[in-house]
Amino acid sequence: MMQSIVNRKVHDLYAQGYCTLDSVFTADELSDQESILYLEWTEKGRPSLTDWGYPVDIRSVPNLAAYHALPLVHEIVEATLRDRPRLCHTSARISNEESLKNIGWHHHYSWDPVNIARRTRIERILVFYYV
Repeated sequence: MMQSIVNRKVHDLYAQGYCTLDSVFTADELSDQESILYLEWTEKGRPSLTDWGYPVDIRSVPNLAAYHALPLVHEIVEATLRDRPRLCHTSARISNEESLKNIGWHHHYSWDPVNIARRTRIERILVFYYV
């Protein structure tokens, strides 16, 4: 069962450039993550959430980081990259309605526009969790 999910998600990544995994966390886990983020924001003095919102380095919030070691996500990333994944960057952003107008939808292809057409496999994956 797990392998068929991995295969479908890898296919989606190659076919459309993204895949989604719905409901990977329980309601209690989502609530706990929201509480962890709220506490982090509160401890930093509740800075304004305008512009891009409040950035959080997940490495500095171990209780949040523990949630993001999902075996299914790891398997999908490894199968897609055809290599062991290497975590390069961890962050979160706390935002609200005021931040939304500045964030919008954005893409991450600007890092190497010349070589996009020449790639034969996916070389980098961004994983997003929405709490």
